[in-house]
Amino acid sequence: MEKKALEQAVFSVVETTVRNMDVIQRVNIPEISLQANLKQDLGLDSLSLAELSVRLENEFGVDVYEENIPETVGDIIKILS
Repeated sequence: MEKKALEQAVFSVVETTVRNMDVIQRVNIPEISLQANLKQDLGLDSLSLAELSVRLENEFGVDVYEENIPETVGDIIKILS
């Protein structure tokens, strides 16, 4: 998959996860960027991170949490590249 297409696909999965969590917790959706920290910037808790992991594995066929725990959206893209 081309890098830009991969970034867009990962952003979409992360945004969907944040939006699902946002319905319960917040009004504003944070900006999703390569540098966005999954916990601090996007506000994902352990349950949301587990949901994100499942969504990413379903979309890309890779368990991004298998060896290391990604901290940023960019970390996820590096693992999938």
